[in-house]
This record gives sequence, structure tokens and C-alpha cells, in this order.
Amino acid sequence: MRYRLPVAYLLWLISGFGALGLHRFYLGKVGTGVLWIFTVGIAMMGSIYDLITMRRQVEDANAIALYRERLAAGHVDGHSQGVEVKDS
Repeated sequence: MRYRLPVAYLLWLISGFGALGLHRFYLGKVGTGVLWIFTVGIAMMGSIYDLITMRRQVEDANAIALYRERLAAGHVDGHSQGVEVKDS
């Protein structure tokens, strides 16, 4: 899956400026999405943080999705010292 920055910002906007955490659910952060719902985006401070860091969050979500895809396809070896990506 490829996450897109405009979609994340749109979800942030329509969820009450991030208060309901829809953008977090979209980016695969279900735990903090639930937390955002029950705490109104941690009293809106977390929502402001998300507004500032949204680009990085989308990049991280895409990197994690790519890693999971490569892992499922058998292109990644996990080692105790780190992760090595095999050349295809």
C-alpha cells in the first residue's frame, strides 16, 4: 500500500483538525488512533504535532509498508544485528 500525504492531511482536517485521529488509522497507527478518539487528540496538542510532522509520518508508514511487502516476498533477511535487504 502506498500512503499519500494529501489523503493524510484531508483525514486530519475532516476529523476535527486531527482530534478523532482518522489520519492515524489511515497510516496504520491503530493504537494511537483509538487514543486520539478518547483524548480528543491528547487535548489537541498531539493533533498539532501531527500537523507539523505529517510528511514524516507518511514517509515512515510507506517505509514500513515496503519492508512488510519485501518481507512477505522473501526479499528481506532479519538478523539480530539489523536488517539486510537482499538484491533481487
